Amino acid sequence: MDYKRDEVLNDTIAHPELEQILQNMFRSGEPRRYARVAIMDEAIVIVMRKRRRITMQEYKTAIERYLAKIA
Repeated sequence: MDYKRDEVLNDTIAHPELEQILQNMFRSGEPRRYARVAIMDEAIVIVMRKRRRITMQEYKTAIERYLAKIA
């Protein structure tokens, strides 16, 4: 397994407080929405914060390459 996937797993289904999280999820009345918003979105944001930010120059270069490709 890769590192990022392990991180998401540890913050979701392998979380030490999983039992409490599941209880809250089902008490919410909307378990699918709760799982998506309160569990998965948060875990993904944590991983994304650790990634290197794209610089403006990298962004501009990517746009230029894309525009040249579709022209």
